[in-house]
Amino acid sequence: MERPYYLRGNFCFTEDLCKLYHLCIGFNKDPLDEDDFKFTYEHDEDFTTFPTIYLLAMKNIHLKVLDTPGLPNLKPEQLLHGEQIVESFRPIIPGSTVKCIASVEDVADKIKGMLVTIKIDILDPDDNEIHHSRCYMKCYVKGCGGFGDKGILDLKIPSPPTRDPDDILQIQTDKRLALFYRLCGDLNPLHIIPKAAQSVGFPSPNSSRFVHIRNNYKRHLQDLLPPRSHLHQKDQC
Repeated sequence: MERPYYLRGNFCFTEDLCKLYHLCIGFNKDPLDEDDFKFTYEHDEDFTTFPTIYLLAMKNIHLKVLDTPGLPNLKPEQLLHGEQIVESFRPIIPGSTVKCIASVEDVADKIKGMLVTIKIDILDPDDNEIHHSRCYMKCYVKGCGGFGDKGILDLKIPSPPTRDPDDILQIQTDKRLALFYRLCGDLNPLHIIPKAAQSVGFPSPNSSRFVHIRNNYKRHLQDLLPPRSHLHQKDQC
């Protein structure tokens, strides 16, 4: 691609949406756990947002970017969420509005499909110098390969370590998780409709673990980040 195609839009992190998101990713499974109230109770003196909440705004805009001129007409069941890098620079204040600027940075032929790389910047709506977050998201599109162009973007993703893990964390996910997460922007029918899951080779939505991987990415960060911290972080999924 000679130049990226840009799409702009605003997104509001309402207090209710922030609370819903935090409940969906596992906060206050124990309703009496006051340490989690800072994410689920608007009158808590430290009421704030968890760093991965940026993904709500990104999810809202990245599918629209796939309407980029020159790309074929795509259906949701063709899309698979691949690699993702999120850099979080400052916390989102519940109730605030941000500006999203998204662009298709690269399209690469993968023979049986294509890999689309989308960059999404989240900024203050009135000041582009106030940068909240940046995300690189790769989407694999089934059935759109064979055009020969291998792309121009080379994002360096570290190789997985070969040593044993420092720790192992096991988390039981709720069977209704995909239904809850639809309320936070993941509207892909693949995760809830049996026929949609079967159309791409999964016997049922419960065997389609994409939504669980994205959710566990957030849930694991809850255990890794220090309590009540908003450290600059660079997360990869």
